[in-house]
Amino acid sequence: MTETTEVRERRAETFELFFDLMFVFSITQITQLIETARSIGDWIAVVSVMLFLWWMYAGFVWLASSSTRMLHLAGTMLVAMLAFFLLASGIPQMHQGETALLGGAALAIVAIHSTGFVMITDGVTGRMVLSFSWVNALAALLLLLSGFLPHGLEWLFQLAVILLLCGMAVLYSARTFTILPSHFVERHGLLLIIVFGESIIAVGDTIGAHPAPTTLVEASFVIALVTTLWLSWFSHDDRRSETVLHATPSQGRGRLALIAYWFAFAIMIFGVLLLAAGMKLQFEGHAQPGPWIAAALAFYFAGMALFRWELGLSGAVSRIIGALLALAIWPLGDIGQNSLGLTHATGAPRPELAQTNAFLPLICAFLLAVAMLLADRVLIGPSKSAMH
Repeated sequence: MTETTEVRERRAETFELFFDLMFVFSITQITQLIETARSIGDWIAVVSVMLFLWWMYAGFVWLASSSTRMLHLAGTMLVAMLAFFLLASGIPQMHQGETALLGGAALAIVAIHSTGFVMITDGVTGRMVLSFSWVNALAALLLLLSGFLPHGLEWLFQLAVILLLCGMAVLYSARTFTILPSHFVERHGLLLIIVFGESIIAVGDTIGAHPAPTTLVEASFVIALVTTLWLSWFSHDDRRSETVLHATPSQGRGRLALIAYWFAFAIMIFGVLLLAAGMKLQFEGHAQPGPWIAAALAFYFAGMALFRWELGLSGAVSRIIGALLALAIWPLGDIGQNSLGLTHATGAPRPELAQTNAFLPLICAFLLAVAMLLADRVLIGPSKSAMH
């Protein structure tokens, strides 16, 4: 089975890249949902829809790895694009308890995905599809029904979505499904680039309305920080992880992929989205950057640590240390008007916040990210793939 997989190895098709446009839109919508989160229930809603979106997008990567019928695969993914567009369109209404559009689209995505596995893959039986599709359908149904619970209780079903998907990632073996290492790593890397792009877009979108000299300098530090975070993964881990997947028997790749490429990536993605939303709020005068940057880097480095640990790659400990050190950025500057520091002020914008106590956390975050790159150079060696 490994030999067959190697023969079929391929890179991403252009229609797969076109399909990723819906991921761009979806990530933008989730970032806006983060910006308006004011309660624990709101944060549960954010995490639930982000995990479902990532679960199903990853599911289509698995579908592409299992199919050799490119024309049929392209048609399936193009149809799925419409469902993802509708899902993304319904994301901003989650905090108001409106989930009909989002949930209906989620069920459609699950149906398209399951049908695709049955119709256009080789060697995948209906029983194999049922082994995961019931979880996908239940998660989508819970998202749909959460909006019909009494106001303030929506989080119960949304929390169930989080537990369901995380439990599936931890417990499901996926031994019988095909993963093409080069294609799989490339597709996930491209999706991660999209998430990094959202942080750039969020900053660029905001400074146009607040083009003060201090804001421009801070934006430069944000871009520098995002660049170092990008290098943190693409300098070594993309090629190293591809090598590990190639060396792993095909029956064991699914287990590695679920933990490293879904679970760990979800944590990393959440960190980058926190950075994007937090810096946008800071530039608008709604929040101080310290807590947002601290949480963003802590999640991102923790995700990288899990990724490396699961794949047996060196450098996991340095990322754990980085995640812990990132928390020291939290109190730098005023945390704001709330104890958590992650929910923004509900009053009128305070532009003066965008000009005070912002440089210190940004500089510390950038230096920490650079330190992580230097640690990799010592522990792993010079980069061989960042510019590929």
